[in-house]
Amino acid sequence: MDLKKFANVDSFYRDLETGMEIEWHDYMRRVIDKLGIENIKPYIPFEIDYLKGKLKSDIHLNNTSMTSWNAASGFHAKTNVTSKILEYHPIKYGIANLFIHNGINIFSPSECVCVLK
Repeated sequence: MDLKKFANVDSFYRDLETGMEIEWHDYMRRVIDKLGIENIKPYIPFEIDYLKGKLKSDIHLNNTSMTSWNAASGFHAKTNVTSKILEYHPIKYGIANLFIHNGINIFSPSECVCVLK
């Protein structure tokens, strides 16, 4: 199942029961609530107080290390030397494992990072 099905929304972020479109933050809230915030917390790669400070200048936390978020997601980003394309390779830890444990087997590294942020 993909993350949208897990959150009970379609590809256009419409609730599968009501047909009503939901906002992105409501979609993420559904995912987080269903996974459980206490289950997600161990994967967050920074101390909460550090993130609170960073949130003051960037609500998307793009002022923090992307390498840390990638590792916490369960992926390692590496540029292919031949094609010069950024590739993501799974690693043995990260929130991707929590997704898989909950039956989510179709997801992207960016979806993992969104849930963490």
